[in-house]
Amino acid sequence: MQTDKRLRFGNCEIFVQQREVWLDGQLQQTPPKVFDLLLHLLRERHRVVQKRELFEALWRRQDVSDGVLARAIMQARKAIGDSAMQPSHIKTVHGHGYRFVGEVFESEAREVRVAATSLSQQPARLRLAVLPCENRTGDPSLDWVRVGLMTLVGHALERDARLEVAPLSSLVEALGGVIPEGQGKDLPHLVLQRLGLSRAVTSWLRRQGHTLWLDYEIWTAGSESKVFGTVRGAEPALIGERFARTIDVDVFPGSPAAVKFESSDPFVNQAFARAIEQYTRSNFPLAVRMMAAVCALEPNSSVAQRWCLRLRILRGDREVRQDTEAMLAKTELWPEPRVRAELHLIAAEAISRAHGALQASRDHLDKALEFAEGQDCGDWVNAVRISAAQDAQFRGEVERARKLYQNAAAGFREAGNPLYQGLIECQLAALAWDGGDVAGAREGYERALAQLRSMGFETRATQALARLALANTSLGQFRLAEAQCREAMTCIGRLPNRQAAASIVASAAFVLSMRGSSSEVENVLKLASGLEHDDHPAVRASLGIARAWFDFVRGDRAAVRRRARMFCEDRCIDHGAARALLVLWLRAEDLAGDPRGIRKARARVRGHLDPASQRRMLAALLMSLATEKHARGQYEAALDLLSELLATKPPSGLDALARLDAAWIHLERGELDAAQSFLADTGEWRSEHPAGLATEARLSFALGQLERAASLQQRAMKTFRGAPPPWHEALMAAYLSCTRGTMRELPRMPRLIGESWFPDMG
Repeated sequence: MQTDKRLRFGNCEIFVQQREVWLDGQLQQTPPKVFDLLLHLLRERHRVVQKRELFEALWRRQDVSDGVLARAIMQARKAIGDSAMQPSHIKTVHGHGYRFVGEVFESEAREVRVAATSLSQQPARLRLAVLPCENRTGDPSLDWVRVGLMTLVGHALERDARLEVAPLSSLVEALGGVIPEGQGKDLPHLVLQRLGLSRAVTSWLRRQGHTLWLDYEIWTAGSESKVFGTVRGAEPALIGERFARTIDVDVFPGSPAAVKFESSDPFVNQAFARAIEQYTRSNFPLAVRMMAAVCALEPNSSVAQRWCLRLRILRGDREVRQDTEAMLAKTELWPEPRVRAELHLIAAEAISRAHGALQASRDHLDKALEFAEGQDCGDWVNAVRISAAQDAQFRGEVERARKLYQNAAAGFREAGNPLYQGLIECQLAALAWDGGDVAGAREGYERALAQLRSMGFETRATQALARLALANTSLGQFRLAEAQCREAMTCIGRLPNRQAAASIVASAAFVLSMRGSSSEVENVLKLASGLEHDDHPAVRASLGIARAWFDFVRGDRAAVRRRARMFCEDRCIDHGAARALLVLWLRAEDLAGDPRGIRKARARVRGHLDPASQRRMLAALLMSLATEKHARGQYEAALDLLSELLATKPPSGLDALARLDAAWIHLERGELDAAQSFLADTGEWRSEHPAGLATEARLSFALGQLERAASLQQRAMKTFRGAPPPWHEALMAAYLSCTRGTMRELPRMPRLIGESWFPDMG
């Protein structure tokens, strides 16, 4: 087989020997000189290449003008999808020449491409899934064959370089977040379509006398025909290994089977499979003990070692980092790029969860990317990209995160995997949200929702709907957001994925608390009562966030602190949930006028907050201080703090509340122009939120529009889902008194309007 050097950057691939440029899976028409120009810039990318050097290298002694070079540069940029106005790869260094910038990954291509065939038509490997086996023996002690044994079969098939086997995580995702007990007739077609696979294997175990029969079918995408057969034996693990070899031969007729289990010991294989089964049931302590026993018996099994490390992370084991790095030091035992990349991913996650050492985590992710890039674009490569993108998103590195997400999306497009393309759309929306572009986030969630619904992904579509409700809340569209949350909550009972259901509960609790409705949040918690006994860390964290919002909207500051502290100290809770609870904790703290308390609070969360959460925390603290200054009549100091808050570019919700507060202070001082200026940028908050309506009413009163002031304040009172705070009732009484001709001085608000819809924190 003839090999070819492949250069990859962005969405572009260059095959050097074939002299081909591919952009987004499409072959580009590249004149010879343009290809030579590209290749020269790529090879010399460590420096600026002068024009004179390019003339000598490409045209040698031919007499050509500067315009010829400029035209070649333009064609080269077009071929790789670059822009002359905002170049991201070929940079012009004025007065000197050109330089190629950006990350470039070099590898050996599997084979020379046929120029007329697109990448998507030449898959590097056949993509296949081994679906859960149905236990029809009537013996529950054999339930471990369902997922555990089939996971072993999948790992064995990965030894055939012609195959790419969908990992268990992708199967769970495609099946809606849960492994079904039975196998419906549509299940294989569903998985083939959702993951863009070529083959899917279904099987069921039955007993005939003393012999176990494993019947199977191999389904082909786009075809109703299938291969079927039976494997028999007395011991399930031995049957599983023969099953893997049978699949390999059936998929590649005429070729000898190239697969086997890592261990030849049936007892070890059965222990491995049982550990996986316990993992699917969220029984992590037992799963860890079983997999540790497998590792003790088979210390050189890379599959068992990686599974054990992942399970220990879920268990909250703080020693995972050291053990993973010790494994990475044994290069001779784990030379495969995929194994080393996955070990670096595990080390990064272990560091992030247990230590918060961001740079050390980043170093491992960078190493994982080094091993992944340039490999055949499988699910594992895209998983590395997504992990690195999430890390960049956490650090506030928006462009790096976006590029990595887009590269992963391109990889899934190449594989024909529609599910993960929709999920990455959600990630890009979250990236826009973290960057302060809430309108862009809303559009992204709307696109993701439409995509996921069109493919029938109810679980992920409902999660996207809940996130869309959060974006609409931040933009002040409370009625729409509340309606979306109620729609999402109607799906909770039928969602098979309990982690997804719990995350929707947390989102709904926040949205429905925004207009002071403790009863509605309480109803959300009642609907989620079926999740209370689930011990999965993600479920516990999401329910903890929902209950903390319930405590917050009731005004129980001590309960918020207690709940947040308990969950943030839980080693199994991931940093995302811990950050959400920490920010809520800080909002419940009485830090106004207490600089020492503020410093302590910020030190408490240092290293655990991403830039977006840091902005939320700082905004909450500044709002608290501004409220305290206003209560003391120190208007200028309060306005300065609000200006500082707005300069942090907080999420739209906090931005709107700060603008309402600033407008309120200016109204109290009779500065109507300044008040109207701040009100102009609050969007739907002016017409849907009680604080916005109350501020609009105060402006109408200042303008002498007494009837309108009373009407707006009445609307503000009705927007509260619970009893309105007494300050709003006092304002209503004052406006009504004025409309009757009995002049009455407006009551002075004891705190700023932006916080007036919260109950007293006791």
